[in-house]
Amino acid sequence: TYNIATSKEISINELFDKINVRFNNSYKPLIEPMKKGEQMRSCLSYDKVNKNLNWEPKIKIDEGLKRTYEWFKNQ
Repeated sequence: TYNIATSKEISINELFDKINVRFNNSYKPLIEPMKKGEQMRSCLSYDKVNKNLNWEPKIKIDEGLKRTYEWFKNQ
């Protein structure tokens, strides 16, 4: 099992905003009080896949989200 990631931290709100741009900012975030133990940020390392398969990210998150959105839109 490998993490295919950037090793760069991003908040859930930042990720929401980046995805929402693809939908012309038509969604409003539902902000509720945090639940105990709720994750605020995420940062995954790609060290294992880099070591074993010599893989590293070549596409920035904005471009990757754009390509993913376009792929699903065209299905």
